[in-house]
Amino acid sequence: MLSRLLIGGALIASSSAIIAPPTGCAAMLCLEGTICVEDANGQGSCITNPCHVTDCPPPTTSCVVKDGQAVCVAPVVGCAAMLCAEGNICVEDANGQGSCITNPCHVTDCPPPTTSCVVKDGQAVCVAPVVGCAAMLCLEGTICVEDANGQGSCITNPCHVTDCPPPTTSCVVKDGQAVCVAPVVGCAAMLCAEGNICVEDENGQGSCITNPCHVTDCPPPATSCVVKDGQAVCVAPVVGCAAMLCLEGMICVEDETGQGSCITNPCHVTDCPPPTTSCVVKDGKAVCVSPVVGCAAMLCAEGTDCEEDEDGQGHCVEQELDVNGYYLMKQDLRKCISPLCGGHWVSRVNKRRMRCADGLKAKSCYVAEITSDLKPHFTNNEMILVKGTPSKKDFGETFGTLGAFFLEETHVSSTTDEGFGKFFAVENSGVQCVTTPCPTMNWYVLNKKRSKGFSDIDFDARLGADAASVARGQLASGEAIIVAATTQRVSKGEKRLVVNQIYNSCPAGYLWHKEACRTPYGCVHPQLEMTLVGGVAPGGDEIGQPKNPVETTSCVDSCEDHQHTGPGRCTAFLQ
Repeated sequence: MLSRLLIGGALIASSSAIIAPPTGCAAMLCLEGTICVEDANGQGSCITNPCHVTDCPPPTTSCVVKDGQAVCVAPVVGCAAMLCAEGNICVEDANGQGSCITNPCHVTDCPPPTTSCVVKDGQAVCVAPVVGCAAMLCLEGTICVEDANGQGSCITNPCHVTDCPPPTTSCVVKDGQAVCVAPVVGCAAMLCAEGNICVEDENGQGSCITNPCHVTDCPPPATSCVVKDGQAVCVAPVVGCAAMLCLEGMICVEDETGQGSCITNPCHVTDCPPPTTSCVVKDGKAVCVSPVVGCAAMLCAEGTDCEEDEDGQGHCVEQELDVNGYYLMKQDLRKCISPLCGGHWVSRVNKRRMRCADGLKAKSCYVAEITSDLKPHFTNNEMILVKGTPSKKDFGETFGTLGAFFLEETHVSSTTDEGFGKFFAVENSGVQCVTTPCPTMNWYVLNKKRSKGFSDIDFDARLGADAASVARGQLASGEAIIVAATTQRVSKGEKRLVVNQIYNSCPAGYLWHKEACRTPYGCVHPQLEMTLVGGVAPGGDEIGQPKNPVETTSCVDSCEDHQHTGPGRCTAFLQ
C-alpha cells in the first residue's frame, strides 16, 4: 500500500507492508503430553514430550527439552532457587549459597548524571541512563540497529522493500536482514464476525461457529457465560474486591456483606520503627511486622529443601531421598508360550500411563524378564511395590523385542489389602517447634518432584497396632517409610496423612514377616541363617560316611570364616 508523508514541506512517498502474525511453534497449541519443535524452515510440529519417558538419575532432578531431546539438569540452587521478602534481595557467597539481605538501593540516592541504582556484589551501584536502541524510537518504516559500540541508529526496514514469494506471506527482521516466513494457521490466523467464535478440528483447521453464549440465558445467581470445549458454561459473577481496581495509593477492603470499597492504604502513612521493617494491612489496619528471615523467607526449587545454619540463614539443598523409579508389579498368570506369557505386569505409581517396550503408552506394561539378580517374591497373587528401571530386550526373530525390568528393591505390603490414593515416602523432618502446627515430618510423592511438610499422620485400623507401631518407630529413628495414603484437610494450610497400606523393604535374602525382615528360617535382620552340615544321618553306611548328612540351622550374628552360600545365609561343614 502506497502512502505519502509530508516532511519539511516535501511530499515523500513511502510504502507499508501488511505483516501477518508469527508462525511456527508460536502459532501452535499441542495436545497434553506433546511439545512443539521447529525445523530449519521454522515450521512447527507436535511430538511426544521426551521428558515424559525419561527418568533423571541423581543428582539431576529436572528434565528439559533441548533440540527435541530430553536433557537431565541439576537442581536450581543459590539465588536462582530463592524468593526474598519485599525490600530484600538475594546475594550469593563464594560457595554459591544464597541469602536474603536488605536491598542497598533502597537507602542510596544516585547523583546526576546517573539515574538508576543496581546491586552488584551486594553493593549499590549508580548507573547512567539506558542508551542504544533501548532508548530510541524510530519513525514509521524504519527500525533501530546497534553498532559495535552499542550506539543505536535508525535504518529503513528491510521488510518494506522485500516481496515474500508463496507460500511465505510474512516478513520479519533477524540480525538486520529480512526473513520470509510461512503464514499462521488455525484460529490464530482467523478473525470471526461478531457473534461467532473460532474452534479448531483435529487437523488444526479453524472454523467460525455461532457463539453458544449468545443463545444461552444464564439463570441467577449466575450472570456470566463462558465457552469451554465449544459449550456454553454459566458462571457466578465476580464480586467484592476481586472485581475492583483501586487507584494508586489505595487498597480494597470488603465489609461483612462481601462488598468492596477503596480506602487510602494505611501503610502509606505509617512509619514502622525498628526492628520492624515491613507494613501489612490486616482488617483495614496497618500492622508493622519484623522481616521474614531464614527458610520462612525462601522458596526452594523442586527437588530441593531449605535448611537453616547456626546463624538462622536459609540454604536450598538437594533432597537426599530418591523417590523416582517406583512401580507396582504383578505376576502374569496367562497361559501361553514363554516369553510372551509368564512374566510380570508393571505400572508406574502416581502416573496414569507409562511407555511400554512397543513404544505405546498404557496403564500397565508387560515385562518378559527380570534382568537383575534380585527377584520379586510373591506370597499370593498380590501386587507388590518395586523400585527399578524398565527396558527392552531382543528375544530373537521368533518373539522380537519385549519388555524387561532391572529390579533394585522390593517392598512387601503389611496386609493383603491393595493400597489406594497416592504413594508417598515419609520421613522425619528433624524440625522441632514450640507451637502448632509444626512440620515434624515431610512427605514426598513417589515419581514426582513434590514434597510437603506436615505434622499429623494416622494409620488405618485394618493395618493393625503392631504395623503402625513399627512404622512410627522407623520414623522416630530417622528411617523413611513407603506408604499408600490419602490426605485430609485439618485446618488452613495443614493436612493429615491417612495411611491405608505400608510397604516394607528388606535386604536380599530376607522377607518381611511378622513386622520384621526375616530369613526363610526366621532369623531377624541383621542376624544370619547358619546351616551346620555333618554327622551320620539315618541310613549311613558302616564306615561312617553319611548317605544324607545331618543339617542343623540356627541364627548367628556373623558367619566369620564359614562359607557364604547366599544373601543372609552361610554354611559350616563339620569334620
